[in-house]
Amino acid sequence: MYTVSVLIRISSLLSVIVVSLIACQRNPALSKAESGGLGLLRSSWEDLHGPSIGEDSASVRYRLQRTEISLNFSNANSASYVAIQYPDGDPESLEDARTLARTLIPIDSLHIGTYHASTGGIVDSYVSLSLARLNKDWDGEKPGSFVVWYENEKDVIAFTIRIGKGPPATGSSSPLKIGH
Repeated sequence: MYTVSVLIRISSLLSVIVVSLIACQRNPALSKAESGGLGLLRSSWEDLHGPSIGEDSASVRYRLQRTEISLNFSNANSASYVAIQYPDGDPESLEDARTLARTLIPIDSLHIGTYHASTGGIVDSYVSLSLARLNKDWDGEKPGSFVVWYENEKDVIAFTIRIGKGPPATGSSSPLKIGH
Protein backbone atom coordinates (compact mmCIF):
# COMPACT_ATOMS: atom_id res chain seq x y z
CA MET A 1 0.00 0.00 0.00
CA TYR A 2 2.85 2.39 0.87
CA THR A 3 4.58 1.69 -2.48
CA VAL A 4 1.41 2.49 -4.42
CA SER A 5 1.03 5.77 -2.52
CA VAL A 6 4.64 6.77 -3.30
CA LEU A 7 4.17 5.88 -6.99
CA ILE A 8 1.00 7.98 -7.18
CA ARG A 9 2.83 10.96 -5.63
CA ILE A 10 5.75 10.57 -8.03
CA SER A 11 3.35 10.32 -10.97
CA SER A 12 1.55 13.48 -9.83
CA LEU A 13 4.85 15.33 -9.44
CA LEU A 14 5.97 14.28 -12.92
CA SER A 15 2.66 15.51 -14.37
CA VAL A 16 3.16 18.92 -12.74
CA ILE A 17 6.73 19.11 -14.11
CA VAL A 18 5.61 18.18 -17.65
CA VAL A 19 2.77 20.74 -17.59
CA SER A 20 5.20 23.41 -16.30
CA LEU A 21 7.69 22.64 -19.06
CA ILE A 22 4.98 22.84 -21.72
CA ALA A 23 3.80 26.17 -20.28
CA CYS A 24 7.35 27.51 -20.36
CA GLN A 25 7.70 26.55 -24.01
CA ARG A 26 4.44 28.26 -24.95
CA ASN A 27 5.30 31.54 -23.21
CA PRO A 28 8.26 33.19 -24.96
CA ALA A 29 8.63 35.88 -22.30
CA LEU A 30 9.29 36.17 -18.60
CA SER A 31 6.57 37.01 -16.11
CA LYS A 32 6.55 40.19 -14.03
CA ALA A 33 7.50 38.02 -11.06
CA GLU A 34 10.64 36.82 -12.87
CA SER A 35 12.01 40.14 -14.15
CA GLY A 36 11.54 43.87 -13.84
CA GLY A 37 12.47 44.49 -17.47
CA LEU A 38 14.75 42.25 -19.53
CA GLY A 39 12.74 39.41 -21.11
CA LEU A 40 9.31 40.93 -20.41
CA LEU A 41 6.57 41.30 -22.99
CA ARG A 42 5.73 44.90 -23.83
CA SER A 43 2.35 44.56 -22.10
CA SER A 44 4.03 43.30 -18.91
CA TRP A 45 6.58 46.13 -19.03
CA GLU A 46 3.78 48.67 -19.34
CA ASP A 47 1.81 47.03 -16.51
CA LEU A 48 4.87 47.51 -14.27
CA HIS A 49 6.24 50.85 -15.50
CA GLY A 50 3.45 52.67 -17.33
CA PRO A 51 2.75 53.56 -20.97
CA SER A 52 5.35 54.59 -23.51
CA ILE A 53 6.21 58.24 -24.11
CA GLY A 54 7.08 57.60 -27.77
CA GLU A 55 8.43 55.08 -30.24
CA ASP A 56 10.09 54.70 -33.60
CA SER A 57 11.01 51.74 -35.78
CA ALA A 58 13.98 50.85 -33.54
CA SER A 59 12.74 51.27 -29.98
CA VAL A 60 10.00 52.25 -27.55
CA ARG A 61 10.70 55.00 -24.98
CA TYR A 62 9.53 55.19 -21.38
CA ARG A 63 10.09 57.38 -18.37
CA LEU A 64 11.18 55.62 -15.16
CA GLN A 65 11.88 57.75 -12.09
CA ARG A 66 14.15 60.49 -13.46
CA THR A 67 15.50 58.47 -16.38
CA GLU A 68 14.47 57.92 -19.95
CA ILE A 69 14.53 54.29 -21.02
CA SER A 70 14.54 52.89 -24.56
CA LEU A 71 13.58 49.26 -25.09
CA ASN A 72 13.85 46.97 -28.07
CA PHE A 73 11.25 44.22 -28.13
CA SER A 74 12.27 41.28 -30.31
CA ASN A 75 11.68 37.55 -30.71
CA ALA A 76 8.03 37.24 -29.72
CA ASN A 77 7.89 40.83 -28.50
CA SER A 78 10.00 40.38 -25.33
CA ALA A 79 12.51 43.00 -24.17
CA SER A 80 16.02 42.09 -25.34
CA TYR A 81 17.69 45.50 -24.98
CA VAL A 82 17.16 48.18 -22.33
CA ALA A 83 18.99 51.54 -22.54
CA ILE A 84 18.85 53.94 -19.58
CA GLN A 85 19.76 57.63 -19.93
CA TYR A 86 20.07 59.95 -16.93
CA PRO A 87 19.26 63.66 -17.35
CA ASP A 88 22.10 65.84 -18.67
CA GLY A 89 24.26 67.20 -15.89
CA ASP A 90 22.81 64.85 -13.29
CA PRO A 91 24.75 61.55 -13.39
CA GLU A 92 24.53 58.68 -10.90
CA SER A 93 27.28 56.87 -9.04
CA LEU A 94 28.20 53.44 -10.37
CA GLU A 95 26.63 51.81 -7.30
CA ASP A 96 23.34 53.69 -7.72
CA ALA A 97 23.25 52.77 -11.43
CA ARG A 98 23.90 49.13 -10.50
CA THR A 99 21.05 49.28 -7.99
CA LEU A 100 18.65 50.46 -10.71
CA ALA A 101 19.99 47.86 -13.16
CA ARG A 102 19.32 45.04 -10.67
CA THR A 103 15.62 46.02 -10.64
CA LEU A 104 15.46 45.57 -14.43
CA ILE A 105 17.06 42.11 -14.77
CA PRO A 106 15.66 38.64 -14.02
CA ILE A 107 15.56 37.75 -10.33
CA ASP A 108 17.52 34.53 -10.93
CA SER A 109 20.45 36.43 -12.50
CA LEU A 110 23.91 35.29 -11.44
CA HIS A 111 26.76 37.82 -11.72
CA ILE A 112 29.67 36.02 -13.39
CA GLY A 113 32.20 38.80 -13.84
CA THR A 114 33.07 42.44 -14.42
CA TYR A 115 35.51 43.91 -16.94
CA HIS A 116 36.65 47.19 -18.50
CA ALA A 117 35.24 47.63 -22.02
CA SER A 118 37.68 48.57 -24.78
CA THR A 119 35.21 51.28 -25.79
CA GLY A 120 35.18 52.66 -22.24
CA GLY A 121 33.15 51.93 -19.17
CA ILE A 122 32.49 48.90 -17.04
CA VAL A 123 30.61 45.73 -18.05
CA ASP A 124 28.91 43.35 -15.60
CA SER A 125 28.28 39.91 -17.13
CA TYR A 126 25.37 37.76 -15.97
CA VAL A 127 23.55 34.54 -16.75
CA SER A 128 19.90 33.69 -16.10
CA LEU A 129 18.22 30.30 -16.44
CA SER A 130 14.84 31.96 -16.93
CA LEU A 131 16.20 33.98 -19.87
CA ALA A 132 17.83 30.86 -21.33
CA ARG A 133 14.43 29.26 -21.91
CA LEU A 134 13.32 32.10 -24.21
CA ASN A 135 15.10 30.59 -27.26
CA LYS A 136 16.52 33.92 -28.37
CA ASP A 137 19.53 34.65 -30.53
CA TRP A 138 22.31 34.74 -27.96
CA ASP A 139 24.81 36.60 -30.14
CA GLY A 140 27.25 33.67 -30.06
CA GLU A 141 27.11 33.42 -26.28
CA LYS A 142 25.67 30.77 -23.98
CA PRO A 143 21.87 30.86 -23.67
CA GLY A 144 20.78 33.06 -20.79
CA SER A 145 23.82 35.33 -20.93
CA PHE A 146 23.45 39.10 -20.82
CA VAL A 147 25.45 42.16 -19.86
CA VAL A 148 24.97 45.52 -18.21
CA TRP A 149 27.34 48.11 -19.71
CA TYR A 150 27.90 51.32 -17.75
CA GLU A 151 29.38 53.97 -20.03
CA ASN A 152 31.89 55.10 -17.41
CA GLU A 153 33.07 54.16 -13.91
CA LYS A 154 32.24 57.43 -12.19
CA ASP A 155 29.34 59.73 -12.86
CA VAL A 156 27.31 57.24 -14.90
CA ILE A 157 25.13 59.09 -17.43
CA ALA A 158 23.84 55.99 -19.25
CA PHE A 159 23.89 52.21 -19.22
CA THR A 160 22.52 49.40 -21.36
CA ILE A 161 21.28 45.92 -20.57
CA ARG A 162 21.29 43.47 -23.48
CA ILE A 163 21.10 39.76 -24.11
CA GLY A 164 24.21 38.09 -25.50
CA LYS A 165 27.68 39.52 -25.31
CA GLY A 166 28.88 42.98 -24.41
CA PRO A 167 31.60 45.17 -25.88
CA PRO A 168 35.10 43.68 -26.08
CA ALA A 169 37.30 43.85 -23.00
CA THR A 170 40.45 45.93 -22.77
CA GLY A 171 43.67 43.97 -22.80
CA SER A 172 42.46 40.48 -21.95
CA SER A 173 39.07 38.88 -22.19
CA SER A 174 39.09 37.55 -18.64
CA PRO A 175 36.59 39.20 -16.31
CA LEU A 176 37.95 41.42 -13.55
CA LYS A 177 36.25 42.03 -10.24
CA ILE A 178 35.78 45.77 -9.81
CA GLY A 179 34.04 46.80 -6.61
CA HIS A 180 30.95 44.66 -7.13
